Amino acid sequence: MSILQISGSRVEYLELGSGEPVVLLHSSGSSGAQWRALAERLGERYRVIAPDLYGYGGTAHWPGRRPFHLECEAEIVLALLGRVNERAHLVDTPTAAPSRCMSQICAASCCAASR
Repeated sequence: MSILQISGSRVEYLELGSGEPVVLLHSSGSSGAQWRALAERLGERYRVIAPDLYGYGGTAHWPGRRPFHLECEAEIVLALLGRVNERAHLVDTPTAAPSRCMSQICAASCCAASR
């Protein structure tokens, strides 16, 4: 796992492969590790990035400097996209469960912020 410091918090993420970037967003109650098998397959053709969002996997809990919103999760993704410095594919959790909302809102926030 790679490490990035964002707003004073340690953020872990999986990064492998090369090519067009693909960012995999995990569901609530999981971590970027949920994507490991897919990431290994995609890594043959793409640069895969799978972050652990705040409080999940190896990433620290939200530092609490301001009220938490899902847009705060988007800060992690936007920071990683800034390192990539090109357009990327965003993939959220393939489930109909309520937890899907977290990755969808995070993805939507990233899209809105990049305009």
